Amino acid sequence: MASHNRGGEITYLHLGGLTYQFTITTCTDLGSLTNTDREELAIDFDLGTAFGQRDTFQRATQVSMLLNHQKNTYVGTHTFTSVGTHRITVEDPNRNAGILNVYPGGNSDDVVFAIETMLIISPTQGATGGNNSVQFSEFIYSSNRNLVFIIGGPDGHSEIIKEKSDHIISLSNLTFPHEMATLILTEQIFRATSIKKGSKYHRA
Repeated sequence: MASHNRGGEITYLHLGGLTYQFTITTCTDLGSLTNTDREELAIDFDLGTAFGQRDTFQRATQVSMLLNHQKNTYVGTHTFTSVGTHRITVEDPNRNAGILNVYPGGNSDDVVFAIETMLIISPTQGATGGNNSVQFSEFIYSSNRNLVFIIGGPDGHSEIIKEKSDHIISLSNLTFPHEMATLILTEQIFRATSIKKGSKYHRA
């Protein structure tokens, strides 16, 4: 059986220290005759840098879907060499045809299928601060006291506030209006409670 890539995503789970578990999910078209069904996928960490590494993840699951499609998951772990911003990339030369906005005037299956994410491991968050929604939920519920969140201005907090804080959490490297930052933080706290309760909100 063969496949054309139709879509995909990279998700990750912090296991401890600088080690993360990565899950690559792809949706493939089973109607292809190009023998491109993948039992494994190559994943690049920090591609193009002196610390670049390539690993191979084996397929963990494959589930048949409607319209002759298939959902595939590939799972593996990786330990980074340092904190900072890390680029995680997956490329496969096989993409399905007929996607107009991928290659206008040409064939989309001539363009490499690629998915990418950036993982920021903060030196102040490292193994303890919330670096994604699941980890943020674990962070909130691991505390045995009331939590107070203080949202900074466009230039962040003063050094005095940072020194007196137990943890420093970044919502993003982008700058948001104060009202939007408040909304995002409020939603993440609500999401954290839904993750803890096991409700469907987090994956809706």
